[in-house]
Amino acid sequence: MTSSVEKDSVLLETAVLGWSDACEPTSEMFSDRYFSSSGGLSESRYVFLEQNDLEQRFRNLGVRNCFTIAETGFGTGLNFLATAQVWQRQRSSAWLHFVSFERYPLAQPDLERAHARWPELADLAELLQAQYPEAVRGLHRLVWPELRIRLTLWFGDAAEGLDAFPFIADAWFLDGFNPSSNPALWNDDLYRAVANHSAEGSTLSTFTVAGAVRRGLGAVGFDVVKVPGHKPKREMTRATFRETPRTGSTHAGVPRRVVIVGAGISGCLLAANLADRGSDVTIVEAGPGPANAASGNPQGALYVKLAVDYTPQSQLALMALLFAQRFYDSAQARMNGIRFWHPTGLLQLATDATELDRQARFLQRNRYPQKFMQAVSARTASELAGLATDHGGLYFPRSGWLSPPALCQALCDHPNIRLFTNMSMREFGAEPGAHWVDLEPTSDSAADSAQATDARRTRLTADQLILCTGASPVLKRLGLPIKPIRGQVSWWPVGVLPSPDCVVCGDGYINPSDTTQQTLGATFDLHDDFPGVRGEDHQRNLSSVAAWLPDLQRLDNAAAYLAQGRTSFRCTTPDYQPIAGVLNEDRGRPGEQNCDSASGGYHEAERKVEAEREVAVLAGLGSKGLALAPLLAEWLSDHLCGEPPALPQALKEKVLPSRFRDRQARRMAPRNGQ
Repeated sequence: MTSSVEKDSVLLETAVLGWSDACEPTSEMFSDRYFSSSGGLSESRYVFLEQNDLEQRFRNLGVRNCFTIAETGFGTGLNFLATAQVWQRQRSSAWLHFVSFERYPLAQPDLERAHARWPELADLAELLQAQYPEAVRGLHRLVWPELRIRLTLWFGDAAEGLDAFPFIADAWFLDGFNPSSNPALWNDDLYRAVANHSAEGSTLSTFTVAGAVRRGLGAVGFDVVKVPGHKPKREMTRATFRETPRTGSTHAGVPRRVVIVGAGISGCLLAANLADRGSDVTIVEAGPGPANAASGNPQGALYVKLAVDYTPQSQLALMALLFAQRFYDSAQARMNGIRFWHPTGLLQLATDATELDRQARFLQRNRYPQKFMQAVSARTASELAGLATDHGGLYFPRSGWLSPPALCQALCDHPNIRLFTNMSMREFGAEPGAHWVDLEPTSDSAADSAQATDARRTRLTADQLILCTGASPVLKRLGLPIKPIRGQVSWWPVGVLPSPDCVVCGDGYINPSDTTQQTLGATFDLHDDFPGVRGEDHQRNLSSVAAWLPDLQRLDNAAAYLAQGRTSFRCTTPDYQPIAGVLNEDRGRPGEQNCDSASGGYHEAERKVEAEREVAVLAGLGSKGLALAPLLAEWLSDHLCGEPPALPQALKEKVLPSRFRDRQARRMAPRNGQ
């Protein structure tokens, strides 16, 4: 028995539990316990941790290593918590990556009730509960940098999840309910998928000794043995993979030296992500400091506009927003003394007939968790905003606003990050085993600085070059169809405008005031390259918001003249989807078949591809950078390090830079009969 949710909805049905007098949960659907009544924690330690020899293997890990465990059946999270406890004791400089698949996730109250049984795991359980996602179908990434642990949860069928993204597991926990109760999980498809995500020497353990399970694992390449079980069970199964991996990718290893060009929100998030994994990161920024260009607005709203139909683009936006909310909550808790995140909630008002109809169709076709999004009336919207409005809309209680400059500054304050400011990338290229970048000062003040002198003397070299340059000509040089869109924001001193209690969006947005100012905006000027600030655009921003917040209509027109502001250029793409990935990654090494033997070198075009080969890009996030950047930085770091990815394959294909080339090739391909 599960909660009633339609099969193809955004929401996944959650498990319905029965509880014993001893506070032990039982699945109503499978009529089976989640853990042994004689000692669930001790059984987890024996069956999964000891039989995979995890404590010793953790001790043997080196710097910048990653150990990956995969599990079928997350359940209460007991196996994860027990593993995290052992990992925490090791104080390893490596990272633990735990991947788990769960078809019927527990609801938050049930998870917390189950965890109450193990007081010794309370601290770790509290961390898990704080980030535990709603039962949204698909992939969820949870990160604890202080523990050096990543948890990837796939909510949905295990077979579907295993097919959705590549990884190689060092150890497997085959959990889940008894094979006789849950035959949909325990089958030959599962065993093949496990083998396809294993490498020679990968280990596996499971509580069951069912003959079909042991034969199935043996048939796909595991050496299978019976060993004594955890009492009262007499036996259990342990196995070791003896063959080479079939699919997925082995750990490429964390790149030791990374150069990132651009210190906006994307560049700083990516730098901190890789630095946490052990990379030595150099950021090159043309401006005087981080968040100098499009990320430099004093306030930014965290939101996405979800499409009426649940398309891959909508799924990417949803997964990104969910991850961003978790990331900013967690990062703010770790950054004492720096306040950048304000989870005030966010309203998306239906301010005209078109948007009202769109939201109505959206609500009819989709079901989202109430804790994530709620439909609200005009009266409720007014109460949430603390300002009167005649419009209802959608309310996102876990969203809000943040200060991008404060966040970028905090992210750069990392022992593994150094920042070159007032420096531009003059040229870049590749040599055997490394990338190189030549820099030049971008201002007179930089020309005499020590770092500018050092940069002129030294060519920066790195194992990985990443371009986070926004609307920069260098991206066009690389053949990426980016386009800049002008946007002007306006801000007023505190007290000039009425301040809402939450972010309010319509045709524009208004943020709650911070300690000194209040920001609203922003213009969206497609074919306007004016870099300065216009007074009429301040009036346009104010008038736009006042159209659906009557309290602003009563302001004197002179209020616009008290405004300050800034103009920046958002970088977007023809399909309005971001760009994240490695250039020319799917091409062979240039020149292998077309080398100019007469000259002994490559043709000029081949030289260009060689210089750009394996350069990574994170750009084109448009006006949704604050929502998209955390997840895309996480995924790109995974990709560069060869670790389990934060995006399933279907969503990865929507952001790769190669998609533009592939579309062009399809358009140019001859049609049938021509």
